[in-house]
Amino acid sequence: MTAKDYLQQAYKLDEVISSLQRERDRLGDLAASLPSQDTSRDIVSASKDNSASFTKIIEKIDELDRQIASEMNRLVNLKAEIHGVINAVPDRNEMLCLRYRYIEYMSWEKISEKMNYSVMQVTRIHGTALSKIIIPKRL
Repeated sequence: MTAKDYLQQAYKLDEVISSLQRERDRLGDLAASLPSQDTSRDIVSASKDNSASFTKIIEKIDELDRQIASEMNRLVNLKAEIHGVINAVPDRNEMLCLRYRYIEYMSWEKISEKMNYSVMQVTRIHGTALSKIIIPKRL
């Protein structure tokens, strides 16, 4: 794994979480759009269909909630690890460039604006900084 691949893990995991949250929201909207059930009547077939659909949707939402929580926990731990790796870069400009890119997910243009350098100079700083990254060994 390259230093860049290592640092990009948080962004990709954040995108996975966002995708799961959008899926959960769509299912919530679907559950809310199911016709309400009138339990005072004995219309068994319609009631069973809606009840079964609603139950399956709620189960899937619950499963997605657990998955989102698990991925968020992984993201928090990964970001803490990445913070430590980036903070170990001795040059402050390089460290700042990496923080902007991999912690705050800024574009090259935004980083160049914040650091008051050209985009080309920022990408040079970034390349030099990547060469100083020490990827932690995992068990």
